[in-house]
Amino acid sequence: MADDNKNTDSESDEPIYPPPISSGKRKRLQQAFEHGNKMLSTKNDVDYAAMMFGQCVAGDPENMIYLENFLKVLRQKYNNNKKGSKLASLRSAGAKSQMKKARKDPPGVIKAGVEVLKLNPWDSGALLDMAGACNEMECHETGGAYLKMALDGNPDDMNLQKSAGELFAEMHLYNEAIACYTKANREKPDETLQRKISRWSVEKTIYQGKYETAQSSRDVNPELQKSDADRKGAEEELTPEQRTRNSIRKNPDEMSNYIALANMLFEQERYEEAEKILKQGVEASGGDRRVREKLEDIQLHRVGMQVAVAKQEAEIEKSEKKVKHYRQLKAELNKRELEKFRNRVEAYPSNLFYKYEFGLRLKRAGMFKEAIQQFQSSVGEDKLANQAYLELGESFQHIKQYKLAMSNYEKSIETATSADAEPTKLARYRAGKLASGLKEYQTAERHLTKLAEIDFGYKDVAELLDDLQKKKEAGSSQPD
Repeated sequence: MADDNKNTDSESDEPIYPPPISSGKRKRLQQAFEHGNKMLSTKNDVDYAAMMFGQCVAGDPENMIYLENFLKVLRQKYNNNKKGSKLASLRSAGAKSQMKKARKDPPGVIKAGVEVLKLNPWDSGALLDMAGACNEMECHETGGAYLKMALDGNPDDMNLQKSAGELFAEMHLYNEAIACYTKANREKPDETLQRKISRWSVEKTIYQGKYETAQSSRDVNPELQKSDADRKGAEEELTPEQRTRNSIRKNPDEMSNYIALANMLFEQERYEEAEKILKQGVEASGGDRRVREKLEDIQLHRVGMQVAVAKQEAEIEKSEKKVKHYRQLKAELNKRELEKFRNRVEAYPSNLFYKYEFGLRLKRAGMFKEAIQQFQSSVGEDKLANQAYLELGESFQHIKQYKLAMSNYEKSIETATSADAEPTKLARYRAGKLASGLKEYQTAERHLTKLAEIDFGYKDVAELLDDLQKKKEAGSSQPD
């Protein structure tokens, strides 16, 4: 009985590469990718993200989006130190042994190599082997990415330059091959190197002239003839945007490609195009949640920009019409954001950041009791505690629960860190004013004096202290 992992065609016992991916497996990989992104964006958990992205790379060696994210998070994990973790060579010995055992099994090389890269993403030996495995599977784009990572970590290794150059050439990535051999030749001039550079320059022209329309080396049509104008255009390397658009055309069910392209367009401020591609993704997926959320974020960004412009116009003209327009847009933005974070809290009930943001929008809408519930949940996240307690204090004060307001202002101060300077000053200011209004002058003086010590020019703290002193003097002059 044939091994299920060794897919063969009807005319040969040779494995088909890259191995076909079932719809069920593709869905599982996509879920892992989305979960890794979620943990990275909400908790900055680079280790977990690396584990999820690594599974995706091992499961789909041809997917450039998975690989780019995997290498990116590893660079972040090791602060781009070009050497990975301490004792990486010792700790990765087992995985490297697995790579050697899997030499005739390219997917196995990638799977074992992923474990090596988790410890040192610049391990040139592992990266060369993984690039070679990709070349065997005709996954030339991802193979080139492994080679570029190896060169990034070891740019002065001339043997690596030559090895990488040979592999680049085998993958028909002639520009990269020529760059490697040119660098090696510059370091130590060699007639053999120069001959290869010349040969690859010729092969580059021939290859691009004949195969410019191919999506990959498997799509080549040697009979195809093109005009000079087409050939000239084909000489230009594909941009990341073009590669991603090609990926969408080849695999319209892969939602990560829609999101990656939308991110590129968003960074270039091409918001309408980003929305359009995400709408295509929503339609193609039947409403994939992550694509819908990305579309929602970009649409809200556009409304936010409109609000910023309207605010500026209202401040300049100061006309009733402009002010009214600004307020309407601002209310509409809060309404949309309120709905967005309501949905996010329902979808991710354990995400305290979403609860806090939802609470803010409820508070802005005057829904203080509902906001209080969200803020009370979000104080469980240390990074939010200081600000959440401050928002709780203000919300309780709005519903005239003054003791609870004071308690939360003081908790905000107690949980403050050095990064919470501004919220803490506001908490002391609110506590001081509230205590003064409640005629708790000693408490008011304590908070306002401390605030004055930190920032004497903060709001009207100087006037409040003068007023507080007059109130105390007036109280002490009353007859017993």
